[in-house]
Amino acid sequence: MTRTISLVLGLLLLPGTLSAQPSMFEVIPKDASAAIVLRSIHDFKVKGTKLLRDLEMQDPDAVDKIIPLALNYLQIGGGVDEKAPVVLAMLDDRDLNPENVVLKIPIADRDRILAGFKFEKNPKDGEIVAIKGEGFIAPRALVIRGKYLCLGLSETPLKRLTDQALEASAVEKKQFADSDLLVYLGKRTWPFVWGGYLTSLDRYFSNRKDEEERKVGRQFVKGMQAAQHSFIGVRVKDGVRLRSNVVFDAKNEKAAREMLDILRAGTSKSSVAGLPDGRAMAALAWKADGSKNGILAKLFFDVFLEGPLPGVFNNLPVFANTDYPSVVGVTHELSQRLKGVRVGLYHNLNEKELGLFSAVAIFDTDDGPAFLKEIRTLTKIANLSADDLKLATTKDLIDLDKLTRDLNNVNFNVRQSATTRLLLVGQPALPYLQNVLDKPLTLEQKRRAEGIKQQIDAAAEQGRKDLLMPKEMPKRLRASFAIAPEVEKRDGVAIDVLKLTFNTKNADFHKYVAQLLGPNWDKLRLAVVGNQVIVAAGSDVAFLDQTIANLKNGKPGLDASKALAGFEKGADKGRAIEMHGSAQGFLGLLAKEWKLPQKLFRDPPELTSFSIGFESDRLHLDLWVPTRELRTMVQAVMPGQ
Repeated sequence: MTRTISLVLGLLLLPGTLSAQPSMFEVIPKDASAAIVLRSIHDFKVKGTKLLRDLEMQDPDAVDKIIPLALNYLQIGGGVDEKAPVVLAMLDDRDLNPENVVLKIPIADRDRILAGFKFEKNPKDGEIVAIKGEGFIAPRALVIRGKYLCLGLSETPLKRLTDQALEASAVEKKQFADSDLLVYLGKRTWPFVWGGYLTSLDRYFSNRKDEEERKVGRQFVKGMQAAQHSFIGVRVKDGVRLRSNVVFDAKNEKAAREMLDILRAGTSKSSVAGLPDGRAMAALAWKADGSKNGILAKLFFDVFLEGPLPGVFNNLPVFANTDYPSVVGVTHELSQRLKGVRVGLYHNLNEKELGLFSAVAIFDTDDGPAFLKEIRTLTKIANLSADDLKLATTKDLIDLDKLTRDLNNVNFNVRQSATTRLLLVGQPALPYLQNVLDKPLTLEQKRRAEGIKQQIDAAAEQGRKDLLMPKEMPKRLRASFAIAPEVEKRDGVAIDVLKLTFNTKNADFHKYVAQLLGPNWDKLRLAVVGNQVIVAAGSDVAFLDQTIANLKNGKPGLDASKALAGFEKGADKGRAIEMHGSAQGFLGLLAKEWKLPQKLFRDPPELTSFSIGFESDRLHLDLWVPTRELRTMVQAVMPGQ
């Protein structure tokens, strides 16, 4: 029962976006730094009990036992209005001292609610009275203010408490109107929310060698530091929805305004339209203008690959360290041409022959054929030999002398493009770089040329070490690519094949990836339909065929899937980023190994969804977890409950 009670409290007190009736906002004190509002004890009991039943927990009636236990601890035996909001607020304080916490409990019967304190004479309204409490967090004082009993850990916050309510915009009141739980985070709480992470992120961005990157990185950090307040709402109905906003002082804080302008650049509603429907395990969609926010996207990618990430995510071993610069460079190069990305991961029915998964990505561009041509060009550059560079025809593909001059171009994207191409050429480019370094250079040219040379030398050294252990699994994977243009046609569309080769001959590695993606795990298929470029991975080409058909015929595909119906009901219509994943789907693959009950997988899987949207002065976050998904997660973590 203890774990059941903990689960209910955790679900109903999760931070997120909460809908709020005006009465929920009205009970938050005007000078609160933070607050949690429960719509009503009645709704908590009704919805909590139903949720536990839907999750098939052993003791669904445990919710009814929580409230009496809590009230008894507070010395309250009755007289509570169970249909009015309850609020726990911390009054504004620079250090967020716990002694400034106030609990406001709605009164239905004044005498009954005070009876448990055993006063010889009940206090008058507005009279602060000391009380005896047992325990570290037991109240030490109370006061009656209107229809609320207010409890504090000391008399200090009760003296400061007024009947003035927190101001909220009409938009926020509407956005969080249906919340069962409302959380408020004021300006003073944000340094505690961030901890030291923004400081470490600022330090990381400040050490970027390019001035443009330093500028954009600092804009982002300073913009996030300008967060004013946030409302977080939780709604329990057919699942759990967490909705949140983060409001910035964009009018007075230039950094916040600039940050939001970058994030919003070219954005329109994201969607997973065109991706195949059926057997989707995960999906992602992003809508923006890479030519306008590409530098920030590059910095995010840098952080993901090698920068400061919170906790255990720091320094993820995704690629070999020596490949970071070229991987980031190619990503930035291609992102400049992007207007959006849609990616889907699918479960193959014929696992034995085709592997577990297949994946499809759709890249939205202004010019699909030109985007594919750029992929072909970058791949060819990465495979040039020293002899190739001597050929006259190679100059049509790459001009190394021009690239070294471009290292000093006034345009960041041109400098970055030149750097990426030189890194891709690798060792054959070293003589050209040395010739440049022997000449008088600007500081920018010298910095970039020396950096490229060092990175190429480091990659070569790592490659030699890999040769010494051909049968061992390297600590970090390094991939090389070769492209074969238009090797086949599907539904009248020409298909390029991009072949991947990794820096290992380890049989276990090849067996593992073949189990995941099938016998064609090392081949990516690329196709162009209009201004969309499709990239398909895995051995089940049916997903590629369906994507081509969806785009040619304007079909919504996954966007109209029943698995996303719950998310779409309350999702932000202006979202720019969305992510979806199926706990049922992934845990179903592990059901036998984890000895999970088959009843968890009796219904078609749904998708847990998360989205982000941007406005001129705020961002929106939305998380949707359907009941079936939640039940599967809970039963996997708490078997037998």
